[in-house]
This record gives sequence, C-alpha cells and structure tokens, in this order.
Amino acid sequence: MLTAGAAFGFAVMLIVAGVAIGWIGSRRILLSPYPGTPFSALGDGWRGIAGLTRAFPVVILVAISLKLFQIFGYSVRSLTLGHLPRAFIFSGAAIELIFVLAWAAVALRIDMFVLQTEITDVERRARMRRAAIYAFIFWGLTLAINVAGILLFAALKGNGRIVVMALISYLPYLFIILSSLTRPAISVGVPKPFRECLRILRENWFGISVTLALGALPLGFVFLAVGVVRETFHLSVIYALLLEVPIAVVSAISYALFEGVVAAIYLRIM
Repeated sequence: MLTAGAAFGFAVMLIVAGVAIGWIGSRRILLSPYPGTPFSALGDGWRGIAGLTRAFPVVILVAISLKLFQIFGYSVRSLTLGHLPRAFIFSGAAIELIFVLAWAAVALRIDMFVLQTEITDVERRARMRRAAIYAFIFWGLTLAINVAGILLFAALKGNGRIVVMALISYLPYLFIILSSLTRPAISVGVPKPFRECLRILRENWFGISVTLALGALPLGFVFLAVGVVRETFHLSVIYALLLEVPIAVVSAISYALFEGVVAAIYLRIM
C-alpha cells in the first residue's frame, strides 16, 4: 500500500524533476543550424495533434481503438491462455504485430498532417505500405532480440543474466525510436528514410534525445499512474478491465503526441 511518507517523497521527487525538466526544456539545445528548444518542438507537435483532431477526428478514434485492442488483447490473453505456454507466446506476438503495423499507418497520417505533405491517395497508400514494412522490420528485430535474450538468459548465470535482462528491457525502445524517426522521412518521400534517421541523430543527437524524452513523458506518467493505482488498490477483474478504457484513451493520445513531436523535429530540419 502507498504510505503517507512514500506519497510525500514521491511528490518531492516530482517537484525536483519538474524543475529540472523545465530548465532543460527551455535551453536552446536544438542547436544551429536547427534552432529551437525542446519545449518549442513539443509545442509544435501538440498543436499538430490538436489540429489533426479537429480536422480528422477519425484518425484519433482509430488510434484509441488500436490501443484499446492491444491492452484488452493482452488482458484476455493473460486470463485465458496462461496455462498454454505456446498459445500465450504466439498470441502475444500476433497482438503486437497487428498493433505495430496498424499504428505505423496512423503515425504516418499524423506525420503527413504535421509536415503538410501534399500527395495523391495512391502515393499516400504506397507510403503507408512502406511505413508498415519498416515497422515490420523493427518488430522482427525486437522479436529476435527477445528470443536471443531468452536463450542467453537460460545459458548464463550470475551477473550475465542481469546484463541480458537489461538488453531485453531497453533495446526494444531503441527500435521504437528508430522506427518513429524514419516515418517523417517516409511521409515526405525521402528515398532512404533510415539513412535520414541516422543523419538526424548524428547532427544533433543530444538535442534530439532530450526532445524525444520530453515527448515521451506523458506516456511515462500514464505508466507510472497505472502502477501506483495497481499498487494502492486491489481491483477485481471487472473493474480492472473497465479501467483499461481510460488507460487506452490517454495512452493513445500520448502515443499520438510523441509522433507529433517527432514530426515537429523533422519539420525544423527540413
């Protein structure tokens, strides 16, 4: 249970973190020739999402539906397939693959709106297919890392297992970031989007990293809030499933904001 002392310490930590984030976010670390601060890039991304919501609310509704599908899918899988290891593993991979491919199309639509990409419907579909292919490749790399990590974890002992667990935990996030950074280039028709992604990181890796971290903060707060709720309250299955609806809504919006921030970064360096 969450004690008063723990709550106070958590509040102090949030205040300190907020001051640090405010100071860093206001610095001009998106250096020349791409001037700007992380907060200004965040503002551009958030305004893009707000404009997309007003102009094409269906895109945001699809994003929420996809996140709800992913969350509910994992919950139903845990409740029904826990005693069937193979079915549990394959169903999880299938849920994640469907979400990754569908989200690639939604994210590209966000990028196109923020970057004001003017293309025909045929070109839009072709670029969405290309974004899905890149998303599939990064999903395959994540799956390969997980499989290799499980095999290494079983083979190693002691501190080696700790290293493997860290790799399994953090490498997938790297692939998510790389996939997100390729999508703006795909949306404007750059022939080699992965090379463009690497160029962005090479030319201003620190400013880009801080901006992406700040862009991911809303989603981080969602995960933190969910963890606190689950630690503090013991919910029945029905209430836990009902709680997943607002979680899916907030998570989808946070994911969309992150994609908007990535597009805003690219808009500044085009």
